[in-house]
Amino acid sequence: MPAESILVRLPNPLGDAIMATPFLQTLRIANPQAEITVAGSSAFVSLFSGLPSIHRWISLPENSLHGIRGVRRQAALLRQAKAQRIYLLPNSISSALAARLAQIPERIGRRSLGRRRLLTQAFPTIRRADSMTVLYNELLGLGNIHCSAPVHLPSGDFHSPFLQEIRQKIPPGKGLAVSPGASFSSTKCYPVSLFADVLEELHNVFSWYPILLGSPEEKELLQSLSALLQKKNIAHMSTHNNPPSLLEAKEVYAICEFALTMDSGARHLAAAVGTPHAVFYGPTDMRWSQYEGPTSIALRNDALDCLGCHKKICPIGHPCMKELSPKKVVEAIKRGYVMNHCGNS
Repeated sequence: MPAESILVRLPNPLGDAIMATPFLQTLRIANPQAEITVAGSSAFVSLFSGLPSIHRWISLPENSLHGIRGVRRQAALLRQAKAQRIYLLPNSISSALAARLAQIPERIGRRSLGRRRLLTQAFPTIRRADSMTVLYNELLGLGNIHCSAPVHLPSGDFHSPFLQEIRQKIPPGKGLAVSPGASFSSTKCYPVSLFADVLEELHNVFSWYPILLGSPEEKELLQSLSALLQKKNIAHMSTHNNPPSLLEAKEVYAICEFALTMDSGARHLAAAVGTPHAVFYGPTDMRWSQYEGPTSIALRNDALDCLGCHKKICPIGHPCMKELSPKKVVEAIKRGYVMNHCGNS
């Protein structure tokens, strides 16, 4: 009798996809004989390559993620898996409709956005802030699921001129991966001038060498931060002229001693390769992206009661970031880094 074929539709955002890796691991353990196929953004294939929980990958190009034509393209791709069951981790109606059009018999997901009739097993809508690792695992119906760190993304023998340059310039244990941008909106971002002050002090304390990472859309942000570091005579690297691929970015995080990010996909990359990191939180609720363990340091202005507002435009002057002083940021990193470093030594 052929093994059961199970399909998993990954979320579209990078961070959410990484937070789904514990789900994939648990699914594999619960179904040791099944063939597990993952459908997700074609940009993520290289990141997830080598995970033992995945047997096959269906790449969903950008034009399959939007609009009715995209839904039909996605359905045609999902149909290739010949799956008996699909877990829909995104809560969009388009992902559920694509699974229905692909004629997959069992379709498991949440009943949000009026998609109840498209599912054969509908879990309740999300009504509480909790780690996405927990919320994804709830779809397995196993109970007693706890927040967990992402499954370690394997590093291979990947080489590029960019990575070679980093290894030549930066001594081991001195790399600081810095991702100052966030696709959500600028309200997630720490002000550039304050960011430069933080990096200067971290350089003075730890002799860390900043590596500025970002997408092509974040070129101006990286340029501005790089210019301020130049004025401070802080040796650094910036990728604003040559943005790294996701695979290169993953390797940068893997070889760095520490990472400093917004609440973005970048921090999940750091977590997925086991690099200690600090995360700025303002308009987003940290409970959605929390991980167990001491490797993640939360940087927040706890004096405010508007944290986690999820607003893309701040009506009161953005105090969650502007009033979080570089001194407090550096103190939090020093405490957290020393605690983590001593705990692992």
